[in-house]
Amino acid sequence: MLEAREACSGATGRNGGHITPVLYEQYPDLKDAFGPETAMQIMRFRLAHISALLEAAREEGLLEDTGCRRVDAFDVYRSQELFKESKRKLEVYQRELPVEGEAYKVREGEEVIKELQLNENTAGCISTRAGAVHPYRLVTGILARLLREYPSTFRLFTRTPCTAVSVAARDGVELYEVTTPRGTIRTPHVVHATNGWVSHLLPGMRGKIVPARGTMTAQTVKNEQWAGERSFVFFPGTGTHTFDYLTQQPVGGGGRYPAPEGEMMLGGAYAKGNWMEEMGNADDAGWDGKAGTCGAGCSGCRWTGSRG
Repeated sequence: MLEAREACSGATGRNGGHITPVLYEQYPDLKDAFGPETAMQIMRFRLAHISALLEAAREEGLLEDTGCRRVDAFDVYRSQELFKESKRKLEVYQRELPVEGEAYKVREGEEVIKELQLNENTAGCISTRAGAVHPYRLVTGILARLLREYPSTFRLFTRTPCTAVSVAARDGVELYEVTTPRGTIRTPHVVHATNGWVSHLLPGMRGKIVPARGTMTAQTVKNEQWAGERSFVFFPGTGTHTFDYLTQQPVGGGGRYPAPEGEMMLGGAYAKGNWMEEMGNADDAGWDGKAGTCGAGCSGCRWTGSRG
């Protein structure tokens, strides 16, 4: 396994840990593009990630270390028009995938806004069950076990970027040659997990998968009323392309790591930042000043990650 930088140092290890697949919002469009059968398969595949990640954390003995858990998830809308459109899409989703859509509920009114401590201008929200995890701890926990249990067959090379992948015949057998600054690896199989950087090694993906830099913050404001039990996606405008997302860490636990203290993991700020300038931006050493300022009003720290 080759890592261009440190182990799990990219967007996977930097994100907010939402296990909240996009389902009802995209189902009608996917159905129009690919047909109902394929659209349903995509929905079920996305939904399966919640159980799969929870099961992986359990099997690896990492549930406590990673805080991998089920949460109540809320899509929160400010625009009445967008909320109305989203409810229409949810109706289609629940009608055609009744089992998968059973957990969804439309919630609106003053009592709901007060209960969830939402802005008074909130149009309403759609709730379901989802998941949350500390992704860096999950990935590095799995890597640690592989290194421990398979010392003779598993190797992890950090600071070893792959600069090229080519095909070469050796003794009549075609193998891939993986070129790095430290030498060349010959192998019959290559798995690309490069996300936003994929087109560097696979030119055919250029223009299909592009990097996009996002901003993430850890807020020190605490609200132990629902610590660790809820996650949110906020849609402040009239479209779903701009959003913020929030998950609160649990209080206590943490396994072998320092115990979380109910930190608010807040990311996005796309409506306030220069979103179009973040598209195609693979520089995760800095951040969009507007997005960082918006998301870090009372934060302990902030950072970025570039994903595809």
